Amino acid sequence: MDSKDWILTIVFLAIHYIWWISFLYSYHMESDMKAKRLFTVFVPDEKKRKMNIQEIITKFQQKLVSLRWIMLLTSVIFLLPIPMLYKIIYLVLTAFLPMYLLYKEANKARQSILRIKKEELWEISSEKVVHIDLGLNEQITEAMLPMGYFLIPILMQFLALSYDEWKGQGLSVLSISSIFLLGMGVLGYFLLRRLPNKTYCDDHDKNRNVNEMQRYYYSLFLFYVVLMDAFIMLAVRVFEYATPKMLTFVWLGFIIVLTFLVFLAINSVSKYRNYKNNMLQSTTQYDNQAETYWKYTLLGSIYRNPYDTRLFIDSNNGMTINMARPGAKIFFGAIFGGVFLLLSYYFIYPAWLDHNHKLVELSVNQEVVEVYGPMYSNQISIESIQNVDLITKLPHGTRTWGTGTFTYMTGNFKLDTYGKCRMYVASKHKAYVVITTDKGIVIVNDDEIAKTKAVYTQLKHMLELQK
Repeated sequence: MDSKDWILTIVFLAIHYIWWISFLYSYHMESDMKAKRLFTVFVPDEKKRKMNIQEIITKFQQKLVSLRWIMLLTSVIFLLPIPMLYKIIYLVLTAFLPMYLLYKEANKARQSILRIKKEELWEISSEKVVHIDLGLNEQITEAMLPMGYFLIPILMQFLALSYDEWKGQGLSVLSISSIFLLGMGVLGYFLLRRLPNKTYCDDHDKNRNVNEMQRYYYSLFLFYVVLMDAFIMLAVRVFEYATPKMLTFVWLGFIIVLTFLVFLAINSVSKYRNYKNNMLQSTTQYDNQAETYWKYTLLGSIYRNPYDTRLFIDSNNGMTINMARPGAKIFFGAIFGGVFLLLSYYFIYPAWLDHNHKLVELSVNQEVVEVYGPMYSNQISIESIQNVDLITKLPHGTRTWGTGTFTYMTGNFKLDTYGKCRMYVASKHKAYVVITTDKGIVIVNDDEIAKTKAVYTQLKHMLELQK
């Protein structure tokens, strides 16, 4: 494999392992003996030690171990000298197929416990009574991670975007999505400040401590998530300056740091869970959530209770949202709506512009070559131009930074024929002007082939007059 294939292999392995470390961890929490709800079913501590319940837990955990080894051993596919397309197909399959298998196993375990609970007539009165600690009426916000910590990823994002502006690259899909995730993280922080207090037990001080730690560790989790995003934004700029010999080491360092941040994020949720379990271990605990409102989906357990006024609910592996509340519809509507608008802006809108020949206008005057359009723009000084060529096919290569869709490509690229260069091209129109300047190579075109050829002829004539 060449250096580019090795880089992609490292990236695929990182995505593969980070996804499965977090996903298997979340399902492991469903079968943990310390969890109040085993597979979303309320199980008293004395019942968990019964042989029939232990057999269900053991069988599911064996499935988890088997799946973990399967994922580890089959990941050797990434290291084989096979076409990259097959590796991408494997990555997609391992992101969804095992999720379905875990979903089926967890639901099977849930049904088994429900059957045992019904046959043995367990006492379930704790699920029918709502307990309220009146001393928790005030908002608990002082325990949260200080908002100033979020200035770190905000500053990192600002530096990355300032670099793009300085290089004249504009906003890429990655930049917009990264800003969107940062905004969602900050929004989540303010939602945590308004999180209703929950009564966990009959001890007021312990109720307050658990509510405080919930806010602290969840706000810490949000911080690590937006920090990961900002780190990625800065790291991709570093790749532009790495030499081919150093590129593998740069990628390795990137994967190590990113994995460490993922570990910190997961660990922050785990620490809260352990703290809550230890704090409430010797108290009379309350559970106000009827198990009939918990369901399994391909993404894990969800809670849908129209009679529960709370939006945020504790789950075995952290916090989930009550899908029956209007706020949940607004929350997920904002996420999916934002993603749809983002994809529409970068894919559907450019396709419409291209279809109507409004994507880009290439023009020349006595001072500059101007590339102008709704999606990207740039200017090239006539004085800096040393040579121009006209090509009808772009060489093979990779994008080091910028935006690439089926309609247009902008940003920095590394092509087989020209090496490092910048491109501002409408991809579907197979005529491109290659402009060699004293600062490097720039490839441009118009969304009308005839206009691109006319600009090339004009530039060629201007260079001949200069000679």
